[in-house]
Amino acid sequence: MSLVNAFINQIGREMGRDAYRSFPSGNRTRQPIHFQEEECLIAQVKAFELLEDHQATLRLVTNLVEKAEHANPEDFEWQELFCEIDNKIDFCKDNLPVEFKDQLNRLDELNAANFKQMMARHVAYIETVIQFYENKANELNAKANAMVYLAAFFGLRAMYMKEYRVSALVNVLFVALLFIMSFLGYLTYVDPIHNAGNLPTDTPEHIQKVANLGVGIMAISAMLYCLQLGLAIRKIFAFRKTILENNAVKDKFVKYMKQLLK
Repeated sequence: MSLVNAFINQIGREMGRDAYRSFPSGNRTRQPIHFQEEECLIAQVKAFELLEDHQATLRLVTNLVEKAEHANPEDFEWQELFCEIDNKIDFCKDNLPVEFKDQLNRLDELNAANFKQMMARHVAYIETVIQFYENKANELNAKANAMVYLAAFFGLRAMYMKEYRVSALVNVLFVALLFIMSFLGYLTYVDPIHNAGNLPTDTPEHIQKVANLGVGIMAISAMLYCLQLGLAIRKIFAFRKTILENNAVKDKFVKYMKQLLK
């Protein structure tokens, strides 16, 4: 029986489990406890030995074949399971009396047919995983296109990326407050006499202090704005890293699919 190479067990298994955990609960068709059940079945197959009663041995290997028919296609160990069963059937052919040959041949054919059915179910599952990551990539890319950088300059990054409404509102209000502060600082700088408030403007020194205060307000506003913008850009880069990681996982599944269908 032809099986895919070790790439499946080393990469596919962990990717499959991670991808399974990534699915929303409503999209899951099975519970992860099947992984443990599958491992128990593999352990049973590996522990298989000939019994003194040949009929009991045949019933045991038949039972294993029937259990494998209901293996979980979302488990990336099912190939190993069918390979082990195939080996045990061949072992029985070599060690049981010749009168069991026809029954063992039928079991071998049944196991091969089950393998093909499981392959089709597994491929269908991998296709849903790839589609899941493609949909996720489209959703993420829609939030992190070129417009998000422009939105960041106006404090609209969180709103554009559809984050929490409170966070988006706070960002907008904060940037608006900084612009107001900067504008008031500019007015104080260019016209300190009429924008001094309760500060004295009797002497040139007092006027200069008021003008310097306006410069200070503009400088503080500019620094806070740059800090806000820097944090926004940082979050965008972190978000784009998530996109790259999502695409990397999808590409591994695509590569795995190609390897599986060889």
